[in-house]
Amino acid sequence: MRWTTLCDFACFAAGIGVVAWLADGAARGVPGMGPWIAATAAAWLLYPLALRGGVPAACACLAGDDAPGTASCLGRAGGVPVVFSPRYDITACGLERAHPFDSTKYSRVFRTLVDAGVLERGEECVPSQLSLAQLTRAQGWWWLARLGYGLRAVMALELPPLGFLPSWAVWWRVLEPMQLASAGTVCAAELALARPSAWAINLGGGFHHARHGFGHGFCVFNDLTMAAQRALDGGFGCRRLLYLDLDVHQGDGIERDMGWDPRVAVVDAFHPGLFPGDAAAAACPALAERGARFFHRAGDGGDRFLEWLRTELPRVLAAFDPDLVLYNAGSDVLVGDPLGGMDLPESAVCERDAIVFRCCGVGARGGAASPALGTSPEGARLFRASGGRRRAVAMALSGGYQAETAGVVARSIAAMDAELGLVEAAKAGEAPAGS
Repeated sequence: MRWTTLCDFACFAAGIGVVAWLADGAARGVPGMGPWIAATAAAWLLYPLALRGGVPAACACLAGDDAPGTASCLGRAGGVPVVFSPRYDITACGLERAHPFDSTKYSRVFRTLVDAGVLERGEECVPSQLSLAQLTRAQGWWWLARLGYGLRAVMALELPPLGFLPSWAVWWRVLEPMQLASAGTVCAAELALARPSAWAINLGGGFHHARHGFGHGFCVFNDLTMAAQRALDGGFGCRRLLYLDLDVHQGDGIERDMGWDPRVAVVDAFHPGLFPGDAAAAACPALAERGARFFHRAGDGGDRFLEWLRTELPRVLAAFDPDLVLYNAGSDVLVGDPLGGMDLPESAVCERDAIVFRCCGVGARGGAASPALGTSPEGARLFRASGGRRRAVAMALSGGYQAETAGVVARSIAAMDAELGLVEAAKAGEAPAGS
């Protein structure tokens, strides 16, 4: 629990005590209680703004806290660029189950990877919380001020039962885990750009519906915008960035935040009949002019989508030539997902992820290495079609609304590691052969 949450709890407890004292005084007819009642009401209304919102955010920005290129969000760096913390899981006395999102899948993905021998405990990278300056730049001070009251967060999360909890409890059990998972995506972008292995996976994040000054669709902080800002302006030598969103829902947050930045291109595959249906975001130049778009149709089974991805992703990579691919790997395209409505089998989801990493040429057996080293002909072909240059890739998990999601995600990562040698390359600390 952070100090701000402790202060929230202390103010909440003190406020209850003061209200009880005032009510007792008013009931006994003690004179002069009116000003005390007015002061207490004002304090209870203003303390979230002073503690969490505009005041501290403005002070952090004025002080130049965490200017681009200075402080990293990296907490503890392990040997493998898989970013995870058990504090990613969102629990709120069972109230989180009122939303179909599987808010505890992150730990289950990690445990499955450990059980499969892909990772060992302690090898992962653990992020630290984002600074107020980073949050303010991406989200805006007024949005953070409104979140301080809890009710706006409840609306963005689409979880009305959370409205019965005090704001400090909403922050402690829901928003702080989301904030830490957002830091994990920023950390993954840093690791992908800074390490020779050129890949990183955050086992959380992907809150692609939040944007500057607004949040909806279970997204409060747009970690993808923050990661893109950090990559482009953080001194990592990233000149251009491709945002690849393969969640079944449109990635409207980053399209609105950075869709007019000439350094950004967007490839977005989504179902046009589902939330959010943001036509203004879809019209951004990063998507409409420099990127590519795909409309899912129910009943496709994944063949049409995978063929499009094998063609369009290499084309955009070769034409735009980004240094980083920021990949939002939503698993709500999976068959049976209650909000996705699609019918992609697990094999198609795993192949989708593999296509992305093959095009980027990462891993000990990625890129244009010889068949003797284990490089698949399909992987080599996609790598050459993508421009034949190894590119950093950072992946976040994003959506997925059924119990099977965690296992599918873990098996997809394990399959990519088996094919491309991701962990092998990360531990060796060497660039992939033939890149």
